[in-house]
Amino acid sequence: MRRPKQTSGISSLAIIVISALTGFIALAIAFSALSLGLWIDGLVGQRGPATVCLVVASVPLSLFIMIRLALFLIKRFSHKPRGSTYAVDDTIEDEVPFTGPLEHKEE
Repeated sequence: MRRPKQTSGISSLAIIVISALTGFIALAIAFSALSLGLWIDGLVGQRGPATVCLVVASVPLSLFIMIRLALFLIKRFSHKPRGSTYAVDDTIEDEVPFTGPLEHKEE
């Protein structure tokens, strides 16, 4: 059984790059929330409330940023040029364009 060709304008490598980038951004947001929460808890002298609140708040934030970034990058990578860079010329180089009726002169 043959698989149909991929008809979307984005390559597999671009999809891999977009997935890796959005995953890295999500991890960076989660670790930043964890670090900031632990630091705030250390300043206040408590153990846990700021960390839990910031980690829970980072989930919808990271999802929103991941989706927006992925949609933007997919749109950017799948953008096709409006005009073709390779124009096909249907004329033959030796062909002379016909400008009018040919007149036959007898000498």
